[in-house]
Amino acid sequence: TRSTKLMQTMEQSFRSDLHLTKQLLQILEQEKQHVIDNDSDALMNLAEQKNQLITTIEQNKNSREHLLIQSNIPLNDTAIRDLIKQQDNQTQKKLLPLCDQLEDQVLRCYRLNTINGQLIFASLNNTRSLLNIFFNKAPTNTYGPDGELV
Repeated sequence: TRSTKLMQTMEQSFRSDLHLTKQLLQILEQEKQHVIDNDSDALMNLAEQKNQLITTIEQNKNSREHLLIQSNIPLNDTAIRDLIKQQDNQTQKKLLPLCDQLEDQVLRCYRLNTINGQLIFASLNNTRSLLNIFFNKAPTNTYGPDGELV
């Protein structure tokens, strides 16, 4: 039936995205280490891989949404989960855990990417401060002999 085909497609999409988000997590872990190590060449290499994975994940998400629209299912935050819950028990037992795992991995990717962004921002600020000192520009935060901000 059409519903069975839709659920099979959703399962394939979830499994694909689980694999992709696992790869993305690995890249984000590497990225974090390269930021800490200040290895800009390695960061540039990872950036392309990271962008390709994110693009593919986004395409999969768009494909799932397109399938929902074709099936006259309204798009909202719970549309896919609601659709799965309308299926037989076997389908639910197969797809709901995949859906949960995918949500968990996407959240982990988001959190790690946020941490990496904060590390990069801090690194850039440190570099700017060093450059200001090197070029004899007054650093934004200097302290006097009493330890007070001047």
